[in-house]
Amino acid sequence: MKAKDLLDSHPLSKEIIKKWFMKEILKSFENDDVPQEFKDLILSEGVSDEKLTTLIDVNTRMLLDVFDDNDVIMVITYHENSNFGWALNNLVSEIPFLTRKDAEKDCLIQAFEILENNLTNNN
Repeated sequence: MKAKDLLDSHPLSKEIIKKWFMKEILKSFENDDVPQEFKDLILSEGVSDEKLTTLIDVNTRMLLDVFDDNDVIMVITYHENSNFGWALNNLVSEIPFLTRKDAEKDCLIQAFEILENNLTNNN
């Protein structure tokens, strides 16, 4: 599943992820000699859906911190039979994956579901 599809089908999670990225951008400005005009431009533009989708598609692993911050803990496991799996809070994958990336993608889909359910139940 592509990042756009995940974000579109999990609107509450998308907002949490956007806020997380903005927080990280603001933190990066604290120690840099970034001109104030540039900071203001970035803050006024925010993180668009398009930018967010691109960031996630390019480096899905960035989301690990977002999920960790929201108590959705993803762990990729390696098995003796040269397959990968995942554990996510109280869930464990039942399907073996040939690559770590395949296991990460499947786990990410489940993580979005858990985060969205948590956010829905807390509102």
